[in-house]
Amino acid sequence: MKEHKTTNENQEFEAEIRQMRELQGKIKSFRKGGAKNPDTGRIPKKSKKMPVAAGMLIVIVLCLFLWIRYRIPTGLYSANPQLEAVELVRVVDGDTIIVKYKDEEVRVRLLTVNCQESVHPDAERNNAEGEAASAFTKEYLADYPILYLQFDEALYDRYDRLLAYVWLEDEVSLDSKKDVEQYMFNAILLEEGYAETVVYEPNHRYAQWFYEIEEQAAKNQK
Repeated sequence: MKEHKTTNENQEFEAEIRQMRELQGKIKSFRKGGAKNPDTGRIPKKSKKMPVAAGMLIVIVLCLFLWIRYRIPTGLYSANPQLEAVELVRVVDGDTIIVKYKDEEVRVRLLTVNCQESVHPDAERNNAEGEAASAFTKEYLADYPILYLQFDEALYDRYDRLLAYVWLEDEVSLDSKKDVEQYMFNAILLEEGYAETVVYEPNHRYAQWFYEIEEQAAKNQK
């Protein structure tokens, strides 16, 4: 009885090996140009081209998807030539962030807005409003590892911080107030009542809109 069981197991094992070999043969045949016609033993002309064409199409679509989603072939990319794509490193406080720009970590000060202090060396200058603004910026930008910087006339302040308008998206109109309100983080800080408009010349491109946004926020009791 024991010998009979062993013989059956061997037969089943050999059958599985034959199936595996047949499958390997089919895979090799498919890779070479397609499956053979069982009646003629020949490879149909269409089947020779279709696997290759389908494979190439899949690769092209996958590469296109990855390029659009992650910009991996060319690194950080902006669809708008007036915006610089950067990687968010960390948030310093409500109106200051650190980004990776041109392979360097750079401190960026948001233009034309000012939040209360929260990390000032003089602890007496820090307050609850500043801490709330800092917490808001950290939480909001956590969903945006890639940001887009727009510059004005002067690029740096006296503390060597890069001055910029910070956009959350790059497919925007820089001359649209609606887009500014929806996609520029400087404006969002004003809308939510975490900042006030402060103009430092010569950077004043969006000053008028910012005053209007701040006024509306006050009416909304933000």
